[in-house]
Amino acid sequence: MERQGVKVKTKTLPAGENRGFTLLELLIVLLIISIAGALTLLSIDIAHKKTILRDAARKTFLYLRHAREVSITNRTPVVFEIDKEGKGYVLKKKTGTLIRTYILPQGLWIEGEDIEFRPFGDSTGGRILLKDRDERIYEIRVDSITGKVSLQKIQ
Repeated sequence: MERQGVKVKTKTLPAGENRGFTLLELLIVLLIISIAGALTLLSIDIAHKKTILRDAARKTFLYLRHAREVSITNRTPVVFEIDKEGKGYVLKKKTGTLIRTYILPQGLWIEGEDIEFRPFGDSTGGRILLKDRDERIYEIRVDSITGKVSLQKIQ
């Protein structure tokens, strides 16, 4: 008995045509992906630091407005007092009753004068700066006549 073979056709590529990627091409793609990932993480870190400072500035702004409102409502002077190290502040009535204490997040500090809000809405006025290590600064101003509080980014 004679065996008959089955013919199998194989397709061969002409010279110079490749299917697939070389190791070098794969390494270049991995390098590009790694660089993009590192840049993304860096930008997220920077945005996080900016957000911490902005939130602390807004919170301070709101506490100053609250101090004015408490002073008017309770008809008693309220003092916004910055601690000597610049790490936080307190709101208290002139009588010494504590209203709020706030400690700034690590890496931030506050500079400025203590401000007293009076029962008719006016204040001693002043300027307060919130800063971080990267020289970003927010300025909070309190008008002495109206007691109006304003917030502004400087750097």
